[in-house]
Amino acid sequence: MGTNFSKKSFQLLIAALIAALPLLFSCAGNHIVGERTFSGATVSEDSVQVRVITPIYSLTIRKSDAQLFLENGRGEKFTSFPLAAYFGNDTPIYAGENSYHWKVNGHQLFAEQFSDDSVFSKFQMEFFENCFTVKFFVHPPQKGIGTFLLRKGDIALETKGWSEYFSPEPDDYYSSKPQIDIRTDRDQQWKFAPAPLNLSFLSPAGWISFGIVDLPDASIFAFRENSLWLDIPWQKLALNTGQLYPLPELLISCNRSEWDAVKDYSDFVFRKEFSSNHQSLETPQWWKSPIISPLGETLKRQFSEDDHRYTLNWIKNFLDSMRVSWIDSNFIFIIEGKWNRVFGDPTPSSQFANLRQFIDECHQHDIRVILSWKAWQIAPDSKAVLWGLHDGEMCDATHHLFPAYVDSSCKIMIGDQPNGLNADGIQIENLFLTPKAETADFENPNLGVGIKEAYRYLAEFYR
Repeated sequence: MGTNFSKKSFQLLIAALIAALPLLFSCAGNHIVGERTFSGATVSEDSVQVRVITPIYSLTIRKSDAQLFLENGRGEKFTSFPLAAYFGNDTPIYAGENSYHWKVNGHQLFAEQFSDDSVFSKFQMEFFENCFTVKFFVHPPQKGIGTFLLRKGDIALETKGWSEYFSPEPDDYYSSKPQIDIRTDRDQQWKFAPAPLNLSFLSPAGWISFGIVDLPDASIFAFRENSLWLDIPWQKLALNTGQLYPLPELLISCNRSEWDAVKDYSDFVFRKEFSSNHQSLETPQWWKSPIISPLGETLKRQFSEDDHRYTLNWIKNFLDSMRVSWIDSNFIFIIEGKWNRVFGDPTPSSQFANLRQFIDECHQHDIRVILSWKAWQIAPDSKAVLWGLHDGEMCDATHHLFPAYVDSSCKIMIGDQPNGLNADGIQIENLFLTPKAETADFENPNLGVGIKEAYRYLAEFYR
């Protein structure tokens, strides 16, 4: 056993040493600093450019101005673009005489942009067989809204020959102005997650897509003015001007089709978020049961959220009818609509006064109950307002008392203590109808706004 282990260790050591040795040689008059193959990508550089070659794509980055040229494996051009971010105002992030410092480390590339002997911005890239990532770090502006990615002044993505534009947004798949806007309701999407933050384009070389990997301080990811645009509310973030702000990591992939682009993007994000060491959370066996909701019936009857006909007795009658028609009585039942006294408060209304008793009776018949909870919406006399977690009619998830507010509300909704409702779960509705960042009054916006705030809201309930 000891001999085998030593032999294996020696082989691994030799392999590591070989991988660490750069291959030095001359080519066309340029001195090649190094060439290595990692993750299906061969990365090399000389004094003029950085080259990356994979079976799927090849790219060249011109060191003098950080312009990137992207082709497929047959030498057909996808596009070209500057490796830069731009705020779209009179003060671009590049200024004066600029120079770059480049460093290749395996399948990663690091670059710093200098202006007046100080780092003005920087970016880092990582290369894989069918995709690569780029993440920018910039000095944030103190006002204005929005940031263009892959743009430097008037220089942006080259779109010559692009024939189709695609976003995985329902009812708007092939718009000439593709975008994902979480605050725009399409087919009641506010009840669900937004479309993947990934936009795709059919170029002469094939499909190419651009996706946001990190949660952005933004609600919109769009293709505008031949650039990628995020509506980051700079004046609300109140960032330190002396520090570089990390923009969301951008994934650029070459795809077989527009729908393969969505899958490639989702697979990449999943692999990044859930490493091999991640242990998936166990879900209860009952979660696999069918889900029944009265929402369709209330829409059919045109019940409003405050309709006097929407009572616990009506819910009981609806559930009884489902039990008669449903062969398997083991199902999950969602109490939709306004069962609580006011939005933002877990106390049942007078129309649902005996809600705990109803839920206990459901449990006796092996029926699990989930309570619907409207995110963000709060009434003037709700618990959220009494605790000070409000900006007009919206809840502030950046408030320091927000975790305690969620904990207190959950103890009532899913707690089994005498004053608890003993529900089995909570359905968060309208999660992505977040407060409008440019007008909201956040206590601590640096915790995240837009999609980041939505994630924080959900994460506190999930905790």
